[in-house]
Formats: sequence, C-alpha cells, structure tokens
Amino acid sequence: GKVDIDILKCIFCSLCARDCPTSAIEVSKKEMKWQIDSLKCCACKRCVEICPTNCLSMDNIYFPPVRSRSDGIYLRVAPPGHKIEKGTTKAKKTEQSDPST
Repeated sequence: GKVDIDILKCIFCSLCARDCPTSAIEVSKKEMKWQIDSLKCCACKRCVEICPTNCLSMDNIYFPPVRSRSDGIYLRVAPPGHKIEKGTTKAKKTEQSDPST
C-alpha cells in the first residue's frame, strides 16, 4: 500500500519515523515537514498504527514507478501559519480572516 498523511493533523512527534523498520520516514518538527522514501517503504503499516493523531493512512494503491531514487521521495510541508498546541496530540486549526469583511 501507499502511506499518505493529513499534514494538518500531524504534530510532528516523529513516532512514525522512529518505529519505521526501514527508516523510510523523516520528520522535522522545526520545519514542519514529513517525508517518505517510497523505495524504502515496506508497507508494514507500523507508522499508521503508532500515530497518536491518526493523520497517517495506508491506501490500497501503490506509489507510482520512478526512474531515479530522488523521484521516489514524497515531501509534505505544513502550510504557513500552521500551529501545534503545546502539550497535546492535536494540531490547532489556523484562523483565517474573511476577505469579504
């Protein structure tokens, strides 16, 4: 299967990366980014099971074929202004102003 992430739910705790038996996942809390190397991923689903916010999922679809190793790396970055509440396992929704006011 293919691991996917809802980046807005992620708290960048790195549990998925630490539990990955093939070191396919890299997480940076400082840069608010999550990355998976599809060529290293063995589709064991351990990352999905350990995630405290359930932001990871595994689809019954596979990563597309690639011609080079760098093409197999998929990066997700939280949008600017995304905040994580301290001491919680939930990401905080960012407030957006209404442009019509």
